[in-house]
Amino acid sequence: MGGVEIDRNQDPSTYQTNSLMSTVFSLLNSMIGGTMLFLPLYFNQTGIITSIIIMIIMGIVSMKGCDIYVQHLKKNEFDIQETLGRIMGNRWRMFFIVISTIYMILVTLLYYSFSIEMVYSLITFIMTHSGSKNYADKADVSYSQFSIQYTVLATIPIFLGLLFLKKLGFMIKIAELGVYAIYSYVIFIFYTFISNLTSGTLQENISDVKLWSFDVGTLASTASLAYQIHTNACPMVKCNKDQSKNRLAVKITYAMGITIYLIIGLIGGLGVLGRVSQRKDGKAHNINDYFADDAWQPLIVEILYLIHLVSMYPILANICRVRVFEIVFKNNGGVPPQWVFVCVNIFFIMICSGVKLIGVSPNTLVDINGAFSCFFIVYLIPSFMHLACYHGSNKFLRSIRKTFVRQSSSEMQRQENLLDNEQESVNYLDSEQEKSFQNEANGFRAQQAYSCNSHTEDIKSVPKTIRLSIYAAILIVGFAIFIYGMYSVIKNAIDGDSN
Repeated sequence: MGGVEIDRNQDPSTYQTNSLMSTVFSLLNSMIGGTMLFLPLYFNQTGIITSIIIMIIMGIVSMKGCDIYVQHLKKNEFDIQETLGRIMGNRWRMFFIVISTIYMILVTLLYYSFSIEMVYSLITFIMTHSGSKNYADKADVSYSQFSIQYTVLATIPIFLGLLFLKKLGFMIKIAELGVYAIYSYVIFIFYTFISNLTSGTLQENISDVKLWSFDVGTLASTASLAYQIHTNACPMVKCNKDQSKNRLAVKITYAMGITIYLIIGLIGGLGVLGRVSQRKDGKAHNINDYFADDAWQPLIVEILYLIHLVSMYPILANICRVRVFEIVFKNNGGVPPQWVFVCVNIFFIMICSGVKLIGVSPNTLVDINGAFSCFFIVYLIPSFMHLACYHGSNKFLRSIRKTFVRQSSSEMQRQENLLDNEQESVNYLDSEQEKSFQNEANGFRAQQAYSCNSHTEDIKSVPKTIRLSIYAAILIVGFAIFIYGMYSVIKNAIDGDSN
């Protein structure tokens, strides 16, 4: 999920070596992750038909947002914030960096939370086979017996040590093998389905299958996060050998991603239908909760995934640090003093461990990140950037842009006034003045168009009113997910269902 690093001074031929399908699988590996653990349960809770509709719509909308980022990426640009700064201004660029950093911090917290739970499962598996049951449920906050809290405290030195790693080459190589952990989980989900089918549990409970529901907030938030590859798609497609097929790579990736998530949700949902959660509170929060502590099937998969999670933890944390240091220590080339580096690492592990100690579950982190961060990254920012590039002379879009862009140049103001008054003034000018006026206005528009890739055919392909209506609908969907998702988080917290 961290993307790739590219040396700008290198010849493009040295890193643009990936085939189309190699790029697709890199993007797909970045997309398919821990959210698939929750999808089977959410499909059953939301309803199969509703879930299919939500997953398809969310996938298409997310694909469009990612496609916009790739579409506007110029040859000399390597990441989204550069494109955003060019089209929308530096304040929008800084806003994106802040939001994407919040997103990455929440993802890092999610990876840490998953890691702790899987370490706990491994230890309780050993304890169970050793004849001991003196451990608490995952949902319990307990210090009277072995618990998640003791797992957190015992592993603090390990995870803190990972944060101090400066050379991450080995970790990156291990993380790249994470695709095998994903494959193992897909196999495990099919195993669960076949097991439920052959045992007769599925047939006995098939009448309990829910088809429709309006309780879509949690699933929609999870889907937003599941499809989110926007923050690292651009560096990945930069390594594609045929740059003209970058947008095709994004579309193929999302087509495959939507298909995989639908299979996981449907097959996994039917695989756990009629099963009873093995947690003491009787609630299941992911597919593993339907298996006993001494079951070996989920354990094998969890060990493989744990290796991936632990290797990704310092990589994600490093991305968060770098982005913050680039802003705070801009005058020093983004390099902080050593004491700051140490303090940030200690503070970060305190945040990670503190969140887990008070019982915040991975589900809650997914809901918050999917509802809050993804609203900006997936819906709002790409929509505004796209429309600003295509229809930069529109008054409303320029007012949005000027909200974040400081107008320090009188020349910029003159150009803005020129576009404002074009239609009102043109009828009062004689032919020579009109010609001069139009040339100047057209020249400014040409300068704007030159600042991005050529979109002439795309702009003409859809009437402006229809395009504005489409992106207004996308923003409404994104805002609805934001409100509904945050409502679900608050409701679960009030109901005491955050574990």
